[in-house]
Amino acid sequence: MMALCDRLERLSNAFGPSGRERDVRALLRAGIAELADRIEVDALGNLIAYKTVADPEPRLRVMLSAHMDEVGFMITEIQKNGVWWSGRRWGRCSRACGPPCCWNSGLSMVAWV
Repeated sequence: MMALCDRLERLSNAFGPSGRERDVRALLRAGIAELADRIEVDALGNLIAYKTVADPEPRLRVMLSAHMDEVGFMITEIQKNGVWWSGRRWGRCSRACGPPCCWNSGLSMVAWV
């Protein structure tokens, strides 16, 4: 169980916002290296692992799919009352809420935590 917790901690602490998943990909690749017969990274950065079976009988194929990236943004201001801002400050949200509050790519976001 501790090995699983350690692995999850390393994955969650790895830097991996969209388009910069290299660290996460390296951890995943190392974790599945002994399980896969072949591992590839395609032009888009997807990690593809293959496991072959030497049985002549037809087998079902299984695909597991998951995101490697995380939501990434830069906090541009933290106010004394704990409100933090990300992106351009074009105005406040109309209500207090948890992240994401004013989420619109390229616009401002503010959250109360």
